[in-house]
Amino acid sequence: MVDEDKRRAILARRAEGQSLREIARGVGVSLAVVHGEVKAAEQTMTELP
Repeated sequence: MVDEDKRRAILARRAEGQSLREIARGVGVSLAVVHGEVKAAEQTMTELP
Protein backbone atom coordinates (compact mmCIF):
# COMPACT_ATOMS: atom_id res chain seq x y z
CA MET A 1 0.00 0.00 0.00
CA VAL A 2 1.05 3.55 -0.67
CA ASP A 3 -0.16 6.72 0.94
CA GLU A 4 -2.67 8.96 -0.81
CA ASP A 5 -0.04 11.50 -1.93
CA LYS A 6 2.01 8.84 -3.70
CA ARG A 7 -1.14 7.34 -5.24
CA ARG A 8 -2.08 10.75 -6.65
CA ALA A 9 1.45 11.26 -7.97
CA ILE A 10 1.43 7.83 -9.63
CA LEU A 11 -1.90 8.43 -11.34
CA ALA A 12 -1.02 11.98 -12.38
CA ARG A 13 2.25 10.84 -13.95
CA ARG A 14 0.44 8.01 -15.75
CA ALA A 15 -2.11 10.50 -17.10
CA GLU A 16 0.83 12.53 -18.45
CA GLY A 17 1.94 9.45 -20.38
CA GLN A 18 4.92 8.35 -18.30
CA SER A 19 5.90 4.70 -18.37
CA LEU A 20 5.45 2.55 -15.29
CA ARG A 21 9.23 2.39 -14.86
CA GLU A 22 9.59 6.18 -15.04
CA ILE A 23 6.83 6.59 -12.48
CA ALA A 24 8.38 4.04 -10.11
CA ARG A 25 11.73 5.81 -10.30
CA GLY A 26 10.23 9.28 -9.89
CA VAL A 27 7.92 8.46 -7.00
CA GLY A 28 10.37 6.16 -5.23
CA VAL A 29 8.31 2.99 -5.16
CA SER A 30 8.64 -0.41 -6.80
CA LEU A 31 7.43 -1.17 -10.29
CA ALA A 32 5.00 -3.68 -8.77
CA VAL A 33 3.43 -0.98 -6.61
CA VAL A 34 2.98 1.33 -9.59
CA HIS A 35 1.50 -1.48 -11.66
CA GLY A 36 -0.95 -2.37 -8.90
CA GLU A 37 -2.09 1.21 -8.35
CA VAL A 38 -2.57 1.88 -12.07
CA LYS A 39 -4.43 -1.39 -12.56
CA ALA A 40 -6.70 -0.71 -9.57
CA ALA A 41 -7.50 2.78 -10.85
CA GLU A 42 -8.25 1.50 -14.33
CA GLN A 43 -10.50 -1.22 -12.93
CA THR A 44 -12.36 1.32 -10.80
CA MET A 45 -12.94 3.50 -13.86
CA THR A 46 -14.41 0.63 -15.86
CA GLU A 47 -16.80 -0.25 -13.02
CA LEU A 48 -18.34 3.23 -12.81
CA PRO A 49 -21.81 3.59 -14.38
